[in-house]
Amino acid sequence: MEYENDRLDRIEKVVEESNHILKSMRRGSRFGLFLNMIYWVVALGIGVTAYYRIQPYIDSAIQFYGGVKTTQEKMVDFPKSLNNIKNLIPGLQ
Repeated sequence: MEYENDRLDRIEKVVEESNHILKSMRRGSRFGLFLNMIYWVVALGIGVTAYYRIQPYIDSAIQFYGGVKTTQEKMVDFPKSLNNIKNLIPGLQ
């Protein structure tokens, strides 16, 4: 009988120790999840903030590119417009 009580006491200690270890693992896991969530919120927040801060510069660059493209198209059409001017002035032909 004493052997069984001693054995049950040892089993109880092992179960309590295992429970303590599992609780600490669970606590660590929750803390890690919390830190991971904070990391992603900060990372996405920095990305969105950077986009909104840089967006005016991107828009002005796109607008500048559109102006350069329009100017380039006008330069391609320039010889055609010279021919039209020659047709308008009879002495240049």
